[in-house]
Amino acid sequence: MTLLDLPLLSVSDREEYERHYRASGTRISDMCFVSRYAWGEAFSYRKAIHRGGFCLISDGGCFTQPHMTMPLGRLGRDDLVEIVDAAAPWFASRGMPVKVMYIAETLLPMFQDLPGFKTTLWHEDDYSDYVYDAETLRTLSGKALHGQRNHVSRFLREYPGCEYRSVTADDRDDCLKIVSDWCQERGFDCHDHSRSDFVPIRRVFDAFALLPVHGGVLRAGGRTVAFSLGSAGNADTAVIHFEKAVDGFRGAYPAVGRFTVSETFPDAVLVNREEDMGNEGIRTSKSALGPKEKLKKFNALLERV
Repeated sequence: MTLLDLPLLSVSDREEYERHYRASGTRISDMCFVSRYAWGEAFSYRKAIHRGGFCLISDGGCFTQPHMTMPLGRLGRDDLVEIVDAAAPWFASRGMPVKVMYIAETLLPMFQDLPGFKTTLWHEDDYSDYVYDAETLRTLSGKALHGQRNHVSRFLREYPGCEYRSVTADDRDDCLKIVSDWCQERGFDCHDHSRSDFVPIRRVFDAFALLPVHGGVLRAGGRTVAFSLGSAGNADTAVIHFEKAVDGFRGAYPAVGRFTVSETFPDAVLVNREEDMGNEGIRTSKSALGPKEKLKKFNALLERV
C-alpha cells in the first residue's frame, strides 16, 4: 500500500464514516466526522477501509508525525491485526513503526501482546478530553460554578437585547472574522494550523450543508460576538469542536457555552469540550467548569518483531 493509492477524506465519506463511528462506540472527540473533516487538510488524511474497519492515514500533514487513526467499526482482535499488517509496509517505507492514535482506554487489551508486534502504549494528559454533565452546564448550579453564573448574568445585564440562535452557513463571514481578528491582534497568520483553527472552521462552513454540524451564534450590540460549532457524539454526548468570542465582550464565552448546551443540545447527557493542548489559559477555563471526567486518548507504537 502506498499513501497515494488511498483517496483523500472528503465530505462525501460522511455517511460511511459515521456508520463505522456509531458502531465503534468511541467517545473520543477527535473521531467525530466533523472534527476529522475540519482538520483533514492539516493532517492530509487519506481513508482506508479494511476488514470492516474505517481508518485514516496521515503523512503527518502540517504539524504532526505520520500516523493512522484507531480503526472505526465493530472490530475484533483478528481484524486489528490484519489492518495493522496492511498498514505496516507504508510505515516501514518511512523507517518507522506503525503509530496508531485516538485509542480509547477500553480498547487497550486489543493492543497488548499483538501477534508479530512489540507494542508501546501511552497517553498525554494535555490531549485528554474534558467531559461534563450536560445539565450542570445548562444550569451552572452549585458553589463551584458561582463565578460562571456571575459572568453569564453580567453579560445578560450589559446586553439585554442579546440573541442566541442556531448557526447557519450564512454566519460564515461573521464567524470567520472573529477568528481572523483574534489572530491579527496577536500577530498570528490565521492560515497557520499550529497557531489558529481558522482554516478548519472555514472548511466546516464551506461544507456546512453536508456536515452533521450544530451550534449557535450569540449576537449583542448589533453584531455577532460569539459562536459555537459542535456535533452529536456517541453515548448521548454533545461534542463542542469550536467555540469563539470577540475580545472585550465580558461573559460572552460562558454565555455562548451555556446557550449551546441548553438550546442546541437540550437532550445531551454529557458534553465533551475537547482538550486543552497544554495551554494554561484553556486548561484554567475548562477546569473552572467542573469536568466530570478527563477522557484519555492513547497512542500505540507497533514495531515488527
